[in-house]
Amino acid sequence: SKYPASFAKEVLHRFPELLEEKDRMGDTPLDKASKDDAAEFVETILETHPSPLKSSPSAWIKACEAGSLSAVRAFIRSSEFRDFCAKELDTPLHHIKLESVEKYEEFLRSDEFIEEQKNRS
Repeated sequence: SKYPASFAKEVLHRFPELLEEKDRMGDTPLDKASKDDAAEFVETILETHPSPLKSSPSAWIKACEAGSLSAVRAFIRSSEFRDFCAKELDTPLHHIKLESVEKYEEFLRSDEFIEEQKNRS
């Protein structure tokens, strides 16, 4: 991975304020990792940052639009993300972009949370 989890944990432990920093494109580290399908890094941020969705509320949408399934799954495993989806009435099903019907079918079967959201629609 371009973002080794051990490196991410060490940097975030020493410099947690970096999670709030934006690059010249306006992206936070969570936004960038989401687009790059860096699931381990996304998970590390979600586990270590007190409320990552406040500083990067659309990071998960960027992962969906990029078709970054492992990053999307990392978000789905986060209880904060599940609560966020319930509150915002928005889910990965509204944004996911995949290259084939088979990929969509696989995604829909990939997680209990997705299955629940699919059945709510």
